[in-house]
Amino acid sequence: MLRVIGFNAGLIVVALLAAEAVFGTWLFGPSFGSLNLPHNVERRFAIGDMNRLEWNVIYTRDRFGLRGRYDNPASIGILALGGSTTNELYVTDGETWTDRLAQKFAAAGIPLSVVNAGAEGQSTVGHLRNFDAWFPLIPGLKPRYVLAYIGVNDMALGLDGAESTQDKFDRMRSPEWDRRLRHAIRNNSVFYRLWRTWRGVGKARSAQVVHARIDRAGSRWVEADVPFADPAPGSDLARRLAGYRTRIEALIARIRAHDARAIIVTQQKSHWRRENGKLLFAADENGKPNTAGYAETMLFNRAALAACR
Repeated sequence: MLRVIGFNAGLIVVALLAAEAVFGTWLFGPSFGSLNLPHNVERRFAIGDMNRLEWNVIYTRDRFGLRGRYDNPASIGILALGGSTTNELYVTDGETWTDRLAQKFAAAGIPLSVVNAGAEGQSTVGHLRNFDAWFPLIPGLKPRYVLAYIGVNDMALGLDGAESTQDKFDRMRSPEWDRRLRHAIRNNSVFYRLWRTWRGVGKARSAQVVHARIDRAGSRWVEADVPFADPAPGSDLARRLAGYRTRIEALIARIRAHDARAIIVTQQKSHWRRENGKLLFAADENGKPNTAGYAETMLFNRAALAACR
């Protein structure tokens, strides 16, 4: 009886290993190794009526870790880099800004695909690392343009281009061996993908709050003039701006080295806007304009434009 049990247990183990080898990516398909980058995923979020649990958002990334429609990596028109505002985790497939841009091109009769390579929380430090750790794993990748939607996450970086909280988003591989092992299993194991899918369904059903948003539709907007000037030479801000400009110049060089044209898009935050030539800010509870971060953001955007020139 023990021999029979042992023999059948051995057969089960062999069958599981064979299934893991064939259906996982240990031997076949793109191997992302221990990269902490989601690929081959479909996530569903209920961000509307949490009691009815309707799936308002479907978020997918393909086997190369990309979002969007394209025939093959060599045919990509625009490859978009960025952080959460490009990744758009809680925006359903087909409605991200990259999807909308692709739809605009199609409506104009221009066959130019727009593919989303946004990574949650990434700054230009992470975008540069993508060219060494991620993009070489995508066979034949040759976009005509690489668009980088950047600025806000770089404002969180320290003087040396790294900060403990921000660095965890930009680091493509964890420095800790146990985390690298876990990422390798996540990236390659078919059984882990199955377990993650069922776990996600269970978590979604028991969730009470998935996402919060700021609704600016009801905001009262107040006009204000916020002057800003170049920081003092040698100051911390001046050094951070210089580092940002240097990283953008390096990013443009990496893009051009891939025979693509670089497009740099600056960012702003949702509590200010321009209308009819006026600079307007969302009013706080005291009716005063919320100008927080405006001057620094404009200085970072000015550094980006200088790098482009």
